[in-house]
Amino acid sequence: MTKCISDNMPNKSKIGNKIINWQSSLIIDDNINTKLEPLPLAFLKYLYDHPGQIMSRAQLIETVWHNRQVTDDAIRRVVKKVRSALGDDAKSPRYIKTYPMQGYALIAPISEVENITEKIISKSLFKKPQFVIVSVLILLTFSLMNWETAISETDFTPKIEKLTHLSGSEIVADFCEKNNTLLFTYRTNNDAPFSLYSKNLTTQITQRLSFNDDNFYGAFFSPDCSQVAFNISNESGVFNYISKYTEQGLIAPQIISKEKKEHQDEQLITSWSSDGKKLYFEFNPSPKVTGTSSVITRYNTEIKDWQQITFSHTKGMGDYLAKESLNGQYLAVLRNTAQRRVSLLILDLQAKEIVVERHVPFFPSGIVWLKNEDEDESFDLVLSSFKGDFYYYNILTDSLQQQVGSKPGVNDAFYHCGNKCFYMRQHEMNYSDIKEVPNPFIKKEYATGMHLESDNADFNPVYNHDGSTVYFTSKDDVAAKLMRITAMGDIETLYQFNPRHVLHSLQISQNELFITGIKEDRIFVFDIKLKSIKFITTQQEQVFSPLWDAQSQNIYFSRFERNTFILQKFNLVNGTTHKIEEGLFSRYETQGLDVYLLDAEHKLYKQQQDGTREFIITLGDRFSQHWQIVDNDLYFTVNNKLDTYIHRVNLKSGETQKKLLFKNTWNFEFMLHPNGQKMLITQSLLAKSDLVKVQWK
Repeated sequence: MTKCISDNMPNKSKIGNKIINWQSSLIIDDNINTKLEPLPLAFLKYLYDHPGQIMSRAQLIETVWHNRQVTDDAIRRVVKKVRSALGDDAKSPRYIKTYPMQGYALIAPISEVENITEKIISKSLFKKPQFVIVSVLILLTFSLMNWETAISETDFTPKIEKLTHLSGSEIVADFCEKNNTLLFTYRTNNDAPFSLYSKNLTTQITQRLSFNDDNFYGAFFSPDCSQVAFNISNESGVFNYISKYTEQGLIAPQIISKEKKEHQDEQLITSWSSDGKKLYFEFNPSPKVTGTSSVITRYNTEIKDWQQITFSHTKGMGDYLAKESLNGQYLAVLRNTAQRRVSLLILDLQAKEIVVERHVPFFPSGIVWLKNEDEDESFDLVLSSFKGDFYYYNILTDSLQQQVGSKPGVNDAFYHCGNKCFYMRQHEMNYSDIKEVPNPFIKKEYATGMHLESDNADFNPVYNHDGSTVYFTSKDDVAAKLMRITAMGDIETLYQFNPRHVLHSLQISQNELFITGIKEDRIFVFDIKLKSIKFITTQQEQVFSPLWDAQSQNIYFSRFERNTFILQKFNLVNGTTHKIEEGLFSRYETQGLDVYLLDAEHKLYKQQQDGTREFIITLGDRFSQHWQIVDNDLYFTVNNKLDTYIHRVNLKSGETQKKLLFKNTWNFEFMLHPNGQKMLITQSLLAKSDLVKVQWK
């Protein structure tokens, strides 16, 4: 991610003899406008904020590249773009000087444009003849008009036209150009199943295509629009179908996947081949098969034959999306290599070789190949995400360029409708709320609980040690915030960050002086009093489950290395990290000083005072469940397709109970109040969303 340009900074600045319009990303010189891409602009802004100072490689990576993995060549390319836009020469620099082995510095004089304008007016009015005054005023008027024109011409807010107008939420979509028809998943309320709909944009007729309680998602038109392939999820599993499609809807659906698959493996349709004869799948091995990640497979619909296309051996979930180019030459694949790190792979299907393998600075959820016959830009495809990321990619130059003006709320491109024109999804940002609900295992006729009212999306609620304060994160399309609310209703913003960044796994120290958690794959410590954040791991590390000890002096977390999890301990006082034990995923200490250990095989143990360990239970997939111990009860969640159940195990008697916690959602996190009577949950809301036509400028 490139650094966000703050709204409260000056709109224009002067560097040397150039005017920089930070909001429109323009360098203005004699009314010649040169546009900077987001990353070079962030680099220039960082140097502008530190004039004359040598900014080291480490500082640039921390602030401009947000600790992404970046090569020296990549940094030099950005510097070269900025110098080119400024008309600077690296050998005889007037703007940016390179200090070998040290970094870069902005050496040109800087000032704010507004102050310069005031000085010109002041000197003209009091020191020049009248005709000069008039000339200066006329010149200033025309200059301001030109600036306003430049700003209006570079307003990158896209033109958005609604394609659907249903009252609920339209989600995953596809489009058939031949009959001008949308195909999409929709539901009317938060607990309703995902149904399949179509809309003909010529007749404006919307049709519902499914009427049972199964969840339909991932539906795709064949290239000639004569067939639809789709996924269905229910209590029995995930199934794949192909159906004929006419104006009357789906006709004679045929199942592809077997009802019972070995190890309960799952496969999800991701796209059709360009010739309409094959389907690409994300193949998910069963959680019981350890050490494996998702791969892309291909099913030939004519000869009913399967073929594995990719071979993923990663620490992440593996290959999760594939899309053929329009001419069938290339296959674009998205690979989750670890946590939120993603690589783009492009396979030449004819030459049978990988022609591109590169890091992507966000988590894409969509691939759209461009038609290119009307395109001014030489880009081949577009990557987009649920969080509003939108990037163009060129295979030949291996260049990735962000669409200026993209932001959360307009997301998931699925069709290219012309020059900078795309069909996408637009949704309200209030798609989750924080609630207190009674402990489902304690029967109470009446109970009270907090419901945090907000127009934003709220996540990650945690109690402090006595339950009197709740800490949480909140985001809209402008910013994300770390916040807290007291029992008296007082709300305070502690920290603000990029709304596209992900912050999770919050834990409050027992003394309530610090917060730990994970932000963009890095464990941090936040000083509540100073309101400052410090990272204790790098983005190169694969880290999980940060938890405080009972004395608030150490943070235990696991790091994945040498193909195993290793428990680490970070000491808050001296700032050092030490390895504790291989094969452990997390260490949990209660207020009563009991110690519990979860190992790499998901087995939970209680550590005795003599160091021996008592086995309690095997929890299941550590990445799709949450657990907590209150008094003598262990609580943990288990996902069953789109439903989440909470289990309670009495640690003395072994008695086990189960209750439905979430239905038709991917939520699984909770936090029990210290008294065990109620819990915090994040409730998914049915955020109003529509399919839209987006025309970028």
